Amino acid sequence: MSQPLPSEHPTLSTQWLSGIQRMDADSWSRLVSAFGPIVFRWCRTSGVPESDAADIVQEVFASIARGARRFERQKEVGSFRSWLATITRSRVTDFFRRQAKTQTAIGGSTVLQWMQQQAERLGMTAASVYQAKSRVLRRLRQRLTELPE
Repeated sequence: MSQPLPSEHPTLSTQWLSGIQRMDADSWSRLVSAFGPIVFRWCRTSGVPESDAADIVQEVFASIARGARRFERQKEVGSFRSWLATITRSRVTDFFRRQAKTQTAIGGSTVLQWMQQQAERLGMTAASVYQAKSRVLRRLRQRLTELPE
C-alpha cells in the first residue's frame, strides 16, 4: 500500500492557523493552494458538476473566512481538515437543495410555439389537447392494471 502524497493530506500548523485567523494574505494564499484542490475533489465526488464545483469551493472558503476566528483546534492532527470537510458537505447539500428548487424548462418558447401550431393545425384548442392527453393516460393506466403480474 503506497503512502499518500503530502499534498493530499496537508495539516495546518498552529502558526499557519494563526495567520489565517489574522486574515494574513500569505497564509490565505497557502490555505487556498493546499486545500482548494481537495475541496474541489470532494465536491466532484459528491456529484457536483465541474462547472459548479469552483463556485462551491469559493463558498467554502468564504465560510472559513467568516468562522476562522472562532475555530479552535480540538486535537493535534486533522481537526481543521474535519472542520473543512463538514463545511464542504454543508455547502454541497445547500447546492443540491437549490438545484431541487429550480427546474429547468426543456424546449423553452420554441417548443411552446410548435405545440400551439400543432393544435391550430388540428383545429383544437390547447385545453382540448390536454383533455385528450388525460383520457389517453387514464386508458393506459387502466390497461396496465389489467395485465397479469
